[in-house]
Amino acid sequence: MNRSEFLGALTQVLDRAIEADGAGFGNIQRVVPGRGVLEIVVQRGFDQAFLQVFKFVSADHDSACGRALRFRKRVVIADINADPWFSAYARTAADAGYRAVQSTPIIRTSEKEDVLGVLSTHFRDSHHLTRNAADALDQCAREAALIMMEYDGAKVAI
Repeated sequence: MNRSEFLGALTQVLDRAIEADGAGFGNIQRVVPGRGVLEIVVQRGFDQAFLQVFKFVSADHDSACGRALRFRKRVVIADINADPWFSAYARTAADAGYRAVQSTPIIRTSEKEDVLGVLSTHFRDSHHLTRNAADALDQCAREAALIMMEYDGAKVAI
């Protein structure tokens, strides 16, 4: 799988995730090999200012994606204005036009179960995740994991 195929496949997964939960925006981040930080590899709907703030996200970052990386489980922030840990990013979120976010870890499906990345969807208004949407997002995260493992196996740099 070459770089273009990798990004195209992840973009298709992201589009399905955005549609499944009725989100307005979204992104997929990949753990940078050897650095342990997340980097956005595909996105929909964000401007350069947002992308710069979230260019690299570590596990100690209190954003939804940072927490998903740290805790290795989905983080749902139904209203960023009500989440005290998200306060450092509230201005960036408001400028980007979202008020709610969910971040689902993308986990290697093997004995290691490493976090490979994070799939996030963002909403213009407060939002509560339904069971059906959660199931669809889990499926998208599994698909993203397979794509990432295949790409890593090809040893091609992004």
